[in-house]
Amino acid sequence: MTDYKNDLCSTRLFYCQTCCKSVSAEAINVDCDPHCAHNHVTVDFMEFVNTVHRQAEDVMQQAWLGLDALTEDIENARLDIETLDQRTREAFNDVRLFSRRMWSAMEEKENKLFQQIIDAQQRKLEVLQEKYKNLNDDKVRLSQAMNALKQTVHYAQPCIIADNPDDGISRVLKSKDMVLAEIWQIRQNWKTRIGSDRSENWISFKGFDKNLLFAIANVGNVVLNDPGTIGDRRPNRDHTSSPLCFLNETITTGIPRGRPIPNYDHDIVLPYRNRTRLLIWSTEIMIVGNDGDRANLNNLCRPWGVICDTKHIFVSDRSNDRIQVYNQDGTFVRRFGSSGNGPGQFNRPAGITIDTWHRIIVADKDNHRIQIFTTEGEFVQVFGEKGEAFGQFLYPWDVTTNAAGQIAISDTRNQRVQLFSPQGQFLCVFGGKTMPNVMKELNSPRGLSFTPEGDLLVTDFNKQRMVLISHEFSRMRVINCEVVEEQTHTPLLRPQGVITDDKGNILVADSRHNCIQAFNSFGSLLFIFKPGPEVMGVPLSVAFLGDGRIAIVDDRDRVLLVRLENCQLPQKR
Repeated sequence: MTDYKNDLCSTRLFYCQTCCKSVSAEAINVDCDPHCAHNHVTVDFMEFVNTVHRQAEDVMQQAWLGLDALTEDIENARLDIETLDQRTREAFNDVRLFSRRMWSAMEEKENKLFQQIIDAQQRKLEVLQEKYKNLNDDKVRLSQAMNALKQTVHYAQPCIIADNPDDGISRVLKSKDMVLAEIWQIRQNWKTRIGSDRSENWISFKGFDKNLLFAIANVGNVVLNDPGTIGDRRPNRDHTSSPLCFLNETITTGIPRGRPIPNYDHDIVLPYRNRTRLLIWSTEIMIVGNDGDRANLNNLCRPWGVICDTKHIFVSDRSNDRIQVYNQDGTFVRRFGSSGNGPGQFNRPAGITIDTWHRIIVADKDNHRIQIFTTEGEFVQVFGEKGEAFGQFLYPWDVTTNAAGQIAISDTRNQRVQLFSPQGQFLCVFGGKTMPNVMKELNSPRGLSFTPEGDLLVTDFNKQRMVLISHEFSRMRVINCEVVEEQTHTPLLRPQGVITDDKGNILVADSRHNCIQAFNSFGSLLFIFKPGPEVMGVPLSVAFLGDGRIAIVDDRDRVLLVRLENCQLPQKR
């Protein structure tokens, strides 16, 4: 046995990682440090060789990956150099074109100023020439009168001395009076001319050189970063406006805010914020749109959207393909719309809103478009069609506007929200296939409302939540709503219509919880309105009235006008 061990030790190699050399088993204490066996790290030589080979192969693999990455980066750098050179030339051309536009505008202004100078000179020259002529005529007449008087005095002197003094004196007096008359006339003319200054000989140019030089110095910037979704070099490519208009253009600052009732003189604020009183009851509920008579043609059928202005309540009567208008006391006023796909016709209209210009904007859901009307129901315009491209829709559900009149639409089946100008021009989009990084963020977006800060509040119907999209449509955050102790699931179940007050508080129709919930902008619960199924069905949409009430559309073909009252939180059993 001893001989076998000695043979094994004599043939087995180790590698001392401390000494960085190989040693045999029998010489491990001789060739290495005397304490090698105890303090150094030794491993089997072949295992170490295999480990080194594996590490080398891993390093080689990483090196190959690094070479591939460097090759790709080198190619990208080459392309970037070429692109930089191209964009440099384009930037030079843009500056040159912009400068030429400015020079062209300045030359046009110069020609206009020259023409103004010529016209002013002509007008003033005519006045001065007339003045010169009148003065010269006065001088000539006075000179003639003086000469006549001089001659009369000279020739009348002998007559006065001789035998006919009366005739001589008479002629002298007559000539004297003629001279006095001319002097008097000249004095009158002189007084008239004294009243006018000598501004007729004045023409000058006054330029606001400091302001203009400042404007020119700040008229453009060289952009070094990617301009983003607005398009490369788009600002410099806009040749539709003149440089002078650009220089004089007033830049609007600030973010358009949202309001629950546009153009309302007072703030609309939820009055109930006492955290010790979470359940809310109502002592006043008015039913609008369903009087229980099935034969009444004025009744609603599966309404969804509701919005109020300072006088009226507007309801999208979905299954009747029309818009119903009521006074705030619940009396019927008028209706407009019919079934179809022409202007002013509907196919299951859903969301409805009023913009700052008192226009009624309706999401014509099953026609995949948006229609705009006056408050009297007169058709204004339509935009959108069925599809997935920008400006197209697939069952647009809700619509809302901000103070600038921009229109936001929940494009439900396209899983996105689109923003349009007041004239229906597509501006930007959040979500959907066009934004793959966030395409899974929205799942059937439904209710919409702009906040006082200008952000867009969205009820994400299938994800049981509310999200807040930034005003520039670039990012999103989830509002983590507070859960009531009695709830055993998510704070929201199938949220639908939503509205914010002027302080940012949120009122949302929680359809599966059969209640209206109120949160502040951070998601803290303010109150719950849950009167029970005998009072309210499944809530679909909600809006504010100016007198402090709220309008709720439920699934019982009606609108409830509710004035809320506080109620103590019930005791747990």
